[in-house]
Amino acid sequence: MSSRIVSRREFLQRMAVAGAGVALLRGAAAADEFKPLVGVCKSNKDAADMKAAGFDFLEGNVGGLFVPDKPEADFEKNLAQLKGLAIPVLAVNGFLPSSMKIVGPDAKPDAAATYAESALRRAGVANIKTIVFGSGGARKIPDGFDAAKAREQFIAFAKRIAPAAAKAGVTLVLEPLNRKETNFINSVTEGAAIVDAVAQPAFKLHADIYHMLQEDEQPDAITKAGARILHVHVAQKGTRIAPMPGGTDFRPYFKALKGIGYRGLLSLECGWKKGETDPAKACAFIREQWAVA
Repeated sequence: MSSRIVSRREFLQRMAVAGAGVALLRGAAAADEFKPLVGVCKSNKDAADMKAAGFDFLEGNVGGLFVPDKPEADFEKNLAQLKGLAIPVLAVNGFLPSSMKIVGPDAKPDAAATYAESALRRAGVANIKTIVFGSGGARKIPDGFDAAKAREQFIAFAKRIAPAAAKAGVTLVLEPLNRKETNFINSVTEGAAIVDAVAQPAFKLHADIYHMLQEDEQPDAITKAGARILHVHVAQKGTRIAPMPGGTDFRPYFKALKGIGYRGLLSLECGWKKGETDPAKACAFIREQWAVA
């Protein structure tokens, strides 16, 4: 076995080559870093403008798009409109109307399930994979009603409709809402416990960072919820208008999402004020916040 002494010059050359290889690998990893599709909750008529602003998709409304309580012909008219949009509708929210109670003494789970199952089936036909289950009015616990019983009712309802979601190839994502909007499931932590109790593959968790901020819920709630989270909303803290440079800093929450390996969508669910908000700037701001988180 032979060996030779490596000169200092040759050693440095070898180290330079090795260093270049490591740099290339790091560059490739950076280039492959996940960047979520960024969407916006806007009407179909705004699709072209939102595409020009830089958004990847629209997030629609269950009642307006799927018209679950209307004849199939009404839905088919809406379905035809989706084909010509400048950007696709990839998610929807507004799952149940507030009048359709699923907890409390006046709950009507049969009627709500019929409506929900129609929406889920039509979502599958439209190839829309994500439905945000907020519905704060439908799940609000009436004054004086037992909270534990309401929780049981909600979980039973979710277990009932989750198989229909799975059959349609759709995932329901439970949205915790702040206490000004409902009195049940007000945090990501509470939502995660409900998701675990439902224990259905088509029933996951939504993290709305606006609601988290309103409830002073910290980013570590995202870390603890982990892979349960499948969809995210953002809006400016307090005002709930579009996020803009100089406003709410979402980076701690985005960093937590990166930490759990988040691979879902990211939507702006917010209001717009002329002279104060701009779709292109809002979209660019959110993409930059994600990139540097």
